[in-house]
Amino acid sequence: MKNHWTSFFAGYTKVKISGRLIEPLLNQCAKSGVQMWELRRLSEDSCEMYVYLKHIKELRHIVRHYRCKMRFTEKKGLPFWSIRMLHNSGFVIGILGALMIMFLLSNMVWDIEIEGAEPDTEHKLRQAIDEYGVKRGKPLFLLPDAAIIQQDLTIGVDGITWLGVERTGTTYHFQVVEEKRVTPDEVKGPQHLVAKKQAVIHDLFIEEGQPLVTVNDYVEKGDILVSGILGKEGQTKMASAKGEVLGEVWYQSTVYIPMKTKFNVLTGEKVTKRYMNVSGISIPIWGFGDVPYEQFEQNEKQTPLLFFKWTTPITYEESSYLEKKVVQRNYDKKSAIEQGKKIGKKELFNRIDQDATIKGEKVLHQSVENGKVKLIIHYQVIENISVEQPIIQGD
Repeated sequence: MKNHWTSFFAGYTKVKISGRLIEPLLNQCAKSGVQMWELRRLSEDSCEMYVYLKHIKELRHIVRHYRCKMRFTEKKGLPFWSIRMLHNSGFVIGILGALMIMFLLSNMVWDIEIEGAEPDTEHKLRQAIDEYGVKRGKPLFLLPDAAIIQQDLTIGVDGITWLGVERTGTTYHFQVVEEKRVTPDEVKGPQHLVAKKQAVIHDLFIEEGQPLVTVNDYVEKGDILVSGILGKEGQTKMASAKGEVLGEVWYQSTVYIPMKTKFNVLTGEKVTKRYMNVSGISIPIWGFGDVPYEQFEQNEKQTPLLFFKWTTPITYEESSYLEKKVVQRNYDKKSAIEQGKKIGKKELFNRIDQDATIKGEKVLHQSVENGKVKLIIHYQVIENISVEQPIIQGD
């Protein structure tokens, strides 16, 4: 028997030949290159054997020449199987259609699970998830990667400190860590309010405790601002100091602004190419031809396709090409100084509390060095400088 797969794809048949000149016929077949195997003599004037489909034409010619008869008893291989499938096309289409539907259903979102969230937060998160496009019935390969979903939803939903996103099969799992909520009625032990940095006292808003500083006092880090020990010596009691102490704090920033800068900007033009990768071979299905941009930024996404719970060797791939261009920005000295002030202020806001205010700013130094404007800027900021410090017995 020849190689099974070679025989299957080429197609072969079992032939019964009868006639008086069997021996000369078989010899002629061998000379003509007709491949035969499993040759079996049935009687003195008949035999049967397997022959490749491609040699049937030559075999017919030899059989006629020796005035023998030929009859096919078996037909095997892909060519004959394809013909039988065509005769039963309705059945084949039904099977293929059912497999395609199951394949599509295996690659859709079927469930969304949220853990660790209070009912109110879970409701808001489900709304945000739905608006984002992660919903039941959505094809998995049309959704962004889990890391991108995690980043966008963490920013977009209030009250969430951290959000974990994981996809398991057709289910998305969201793990929520909410911001810690301090209730107004939370009971605290005895405590002072102390300075967390150097400052000049600007104002005091005391709910409870004994103030030890006044407006315009200079304080160092760790100085007690509001004492939690009330009363005079011998008649004291412990309390939880509460309130805010606003101080004027000084900050200094050094900023360098290049007067000539080259950088890449996206033009907004984009080309998307989609592929089906089958066992490492990418087959284009959308977006043909070369990328029409000289410079571009490429983003890729790969989504393995599933069949029920199994991962198939088929991967949906999407490549996005975003056009970018090199732009040169030029500043004169005045414009560079203004831009430097904006940058300095932006950096300052990253260093101070959200409710702090800038009382004043002053450029202490400005110069041009090696094509860059150098600024040293002094800021006066009003912010809450108090921090709680528990009172340890014996202090």
